[in-house]
Amino acid sequence: MLQHVFMALSTVNDYLSIFITWAFVVPFLYNFACTINCRNKHIMYIFLVMMLSYTLSLFMFKASFILTGSIYLDLVIADLLTIFTLACLSYNYLLFGLTFNATLHMPMHYDYVVLVSYDYWWFWGLYGIGQLTSDFRLGKA
Repeated sequence: MLQHVFMALSTVNDYLSIFITWAFVVPFLYNFACTINCRNKHIMYIFLVMMLSYTLSLFMFKASFILTGSIYLDLVIADLLTIFTLACLSYNYLLFGLTFNATLHMPMHYDYVVLVSYDYWWFWGLYGIGQLTSDFRLGKA
């Protein structure tokens, strides 16, 4: 049953990823407008980094721009680069969510590329639910 739900979700993957990307664009624009005359632009910078990260990930999928030969390994690298950027900016409370994302991407890379497994198993469900809830939690930051 769960397998059919996630296979059905894969048909709306493009729309869902665009929606999640907009979930970071809108808070960035809102915070940008609210902090034009403020000294503390902390939250705006966080959403700028997250918006750029998710937008670039979206373009990686759309343009099939793959650096390593595996989209999941590229997503791990993109998440680690975002984690590094946030750590340099000392925004630690987003690091957990991005570390969780990278932790989910790595087993997907191993399953899909190394093991060449295309059969549904429980981790695909965990990956789908984990990515969605993690992205929504990060969007609320």
